[in-house]
Amino acid sequence: MEKQVTIVSPNAYLDKWYGLLEVSPYRSWFQSPHGFSLYDAQPYLDAFAIGVMENDQLMGVVVGFIQAEKGLKSFFSRRAIINGGLLLHPSISQNALQTLLQALKKRTRKAIYVEIRNLYDYSPYATTLAQVGFAYQPHLNIKITCDTWHQALKRMDNNRYRVLSKPMPQGLTHKMANCPAQVKAFYHMLQKHYQQKVRKPLFPYAFFETMIMGETGKLLLLYKDDKLIGGMALLYWPNTALYDYYACALDDEYRDLSPSVWLYGLAIQYAIQHQLPVFDTMGAGVPEIPYGVRDFKLRFGGQLVQEGRFLCIHKPFLYKLGESYIRYKSKE
Repeated sequence: MEKQVTIVSPNAYLDKWYGLLEVSPYRSWFQSPHGFSLYDAQPYLDAFAIGVMENDQLMGVVVGFIQAEKGLKSFFSRRAIINGGLLLHPSISQNALQTLLQALKKRTRKAIYVEIRNLYDYSPYATTLAQVGFAYQPHLNIKITCDTWHQALKRMDNNRYRVLSKPMPQGLTHKMANCPAQVKAFYHMLQKHYQQKVRKPLFPYAFFETMIMGETGKLLLLYKDDKLIGGMALLYWPNTALYDYYACALDDEYRDLSPSVWLYGLAIQYAIQHQLPVFDTMGAGVPEIPYGVRDFKLRFGGQLVQEGRFLCIHKPFLYKLGESYIRYKSKE
């Protein structure tokens, strides 16, 4: 007997959603009710959560949002982002997956394109994704195993081992943020970093306060005496992973203290202490294209993986226009 496949709102089936997170090999914070709640609380994001049922069982969920830049740039920057990849049951049928993807395309049709940013290997589903219009794009990531601190140190290169195997330098301290004022201090530092170096849009402050003060968000802060010199916004999903979502540090000003190195070391220690088996660094660029951030992350002994992304372009002309604009801005 053929299974009945229907599209549903997973928010109406929270028990089943959490059940799917328990059994799915593709679980992550980003495809959880926590992820949807964060996106949905932001008035500038058009958040969505789509589920697919086979008979009475929730077999797949996709959480994401549509966003656009302000002003004229909104004309060619409206995009749908799905962080983490699809949340799928190991036994999802091809029919159910196709139905879920078609519903995703329908929900995001006002966007120029949809990008699924994978945190797992979805190659078993690549053919089905391609049939529905989602083309695979190579993209790298680095995942650091968090078993014991002794083993983690052994996997690092000589420089990282030399820094992190010693006590923290005098005057250097760290803590987890516990109030909005600390989040705001980090956000001001991050905002300056994005303006001067990253040159990409940054979510408003409210996004960070909601994320970090929530039950699955953390903000690791690093101080020299009483001055904030670095921070890392972290997310986690129990028994799964710790995620490096946003980070910055005053590395040029405090080069002798290696603040970014200490932030990474402290994050790995946090993951170990809280039985989170992987520290996911959340991206390492495109293969064959030099990327300094990738070089920095690799020195901590993680595994370089190519989990890629899936791209579906709804409006090809506007997509090409946006790509041309990005190339132009990158040359400025």
